[in-house]
Amino acid sequence: KRNGSDYDVYGARVDTTGVVINPDCIPISTEVVNQQFPKVAFSGSNSLVVWQDDRFGNINGARVDTSGVVLEPSGFTISGAPNKQESPSVTFGGKHYFVVWHDRRNVSGIGIYGTRVSTSGTVLNPSGIQISYVQDYVELYPTIAFNGENYLVVWNRPSNINGAIVDTTGQVIDSIFIACWIATWSHPFVSTNGTNYFIVWQDERNSDSDIYGARVDSSGTVLDTVGFPVSTAEGDQACPTVAFDGTDYIVLWEDYRNVFTDIYGARVSTAGIVLDTFAVVTQEGNQFSPVLTKGPGEKLLVTYSGFVDSINTRPANTMRIWGSLFIPPVGVKEDKPISKPLSFSLRQNFPNPIFSETQITYSIPGNSNAITDLKIYNATGRLVKTLVNKNQLTGFYTVRWDCRDDKGKPIPTGVKSVNKDI
Repeated sequence: KRNGSDYDVYGARVDTTGVVINPDCIPISTEVVNQQFPKVAFSGSNSLVVWQDDRFGNINGARVDTSGVVLEPSGFTISGAPNKQESPSVTFGGKHYFVVWHDRRNVSGIGIYGTRVSTSGTVLNPSGIQISYVQDYVELYPTIAFNGENYLVVWNRPSNINGAIVDTTGQVIDSIFIACWIATWSHPFVSTNGTNYFIVWQDERNSDSDIYGARVDSSGTVLDTVGFPVSTAEGDQACPTVAFDGTDYIVLWEDYRNVFTDIYGARVSTAGIVLDTFAVVTQEGNQFSPVLTKGPGEKLLVTYSGFVDSINTRPANTMRIWGSLFIPPVGVKEDKPISKPLSFSLRQNFPNPIFSETQITYSIPGNSNAITDLKIYNATGRLVKTLVNKNQLTGFYTVRWDCRDDKGKPIPTGVKSVNKDI
């Protein structure tokens, strides 16, 4: 938001030693109205950056070469279907990029669509490929990985994780059911070891939000039919990401066991065994939205949004993009003492104002074991959304709200209030 009140898309190159090559950042899209939720994939020669463009409700993109030059300074339209397309994801499939998003072109329900994009920036399926659409169903937050033969697209239905195997021509080969007993919106993420796939998500089957995972083989068979726990630590864990380091899968997530939101991780074998867990980022202030990619040798690059109270000795109290090259530890169990809150509190939601999603943090003190009721009301006092209604122990909790009501429908813009009863 450096140019005003709207979100723009910026980027930066980081070398293999962790040095930021573009400290002033590369402007990729600075058009009016919000450009947000960017994702990037590398073809071996150029990168394709995709994002949600709120001017027209489109999915847009631009290629960036290895020297940091944006090859389409005005971007290009990847999907301009009627109504809105949102929350894109992208991967490279050996010959073409494949971009997926959730799509509102149908009057009743939200589906998952995609298209292939050539390395020269040509959209090969301009009308989009329908990957999944079921009338009256809401399907959101797609993620995609390529195992060298086919793509696996994974997305969220309310209380379900679903997926589809798609070949390199864009044909849907098979639709698969991956898991249930999860959070209403579980933010799945998928990676691959070059043969099989590994999906992680946030899961509320144990009351708190935990991180669960499941493996899917190359034929689309789910190897862990009820999923398995990656982290069930005290407090909530949310928004997982995963990458394959050449031997094992490394999973990172937002972790709420301490006073501030930290980034924790786990190493998971290709056999589905959690080998160890560890803290990745525990700096002062809240850390959100980790993204992980494989780097040189054993190193991985994690980037995240982190709080800073000052910049160049001047007060800031804002969020910045941070990064770290790290080698995941082996055989280390994280047993950092857990801080507990001293009083009930309901913190300011972030971001505020709300564009399409916000998160709300609250605390329950002492040895409490209480029913927590967290609800959203509109300006007229009408109940819009019940976010929490369950028994919770002492601790810090964060919930995300995607500006949808209890039926999964987006609500009109306007004043909203949050009420908490314990």
